[in-house]
Amino acid sequence: MNIFQMLFETVRGKGAVEEIKSGKSVSLFVWNCVLLIVLCGTLYGYAIGFGVSQDAILKNGLKTTLILLIGCGMAIPPSILAFVAMLPGVKPRVVSLAVLCGVTVSALVLGICAPFSFLYSIVWSFGGDIVSVVIVDIVILAGIYAGGSVLYYCYTDNEKNKLVVPLIMTAIFALITMYLLIQFFTPYLVDTEYFCKGSLRLHELLALKK
Repeated sequence: MNIFQMLFETVRGKGAVEEIKSGKSVSLFVWNCVLLIVLCGTLYGYAIGFGVSQDAILKNGLKTTLILLIGCGMAIPPSILAFVAMLPGVKPRVVSLAVLCGVTVSALVLGICAPFSFLYSIVWSFGGDIVSVVIVDIVILAGIYAGGSVLYYCYTDNEKNKLVVPLIMTAIFALITMYLLIQFFTPYLVDTEYFCKGSLRLHELLALKK
């Protein structure tokens, strides 16, 4: 079963869920997820930067990929904490893989939506924010649904009743993390000499301390 089938079957309690519940090594699955995140993130970044400039294409491709990878890494620790606090005996491995599945599905949705962002960036040049906001909302919902499905099918009926609160907390952490990262890596539809506002601000702060 390839990575796409595993992710699509997750919502039915199969695919990635069976792989995680089996207790076998999931290193190949993890690397496939990371590769898919990089490919889809780069594709979407290229699409939204195409209507701006060649430099923006390269920067946006890197920015989108970094947002997804860093966001995934930052979301895992608080998610584990939330589930361990509510469900004693929960396996951090399961929570980590659930978050990874959610981010991978989000990246896949971004890759699928890349042609729409590409066309919109060409037609409306700097007006792509509207479509981007809609796509980001869809991406977040898809990721939460996929990650929640993994956790839902990995636990018994008695434990499922306790999943609501940690799932909400995880979703809030994910939303805050993505919002901060998106703000850090702005702008996306403007050609600039610097990489992003966050890196420019850090450079200014470090220069002041010297």
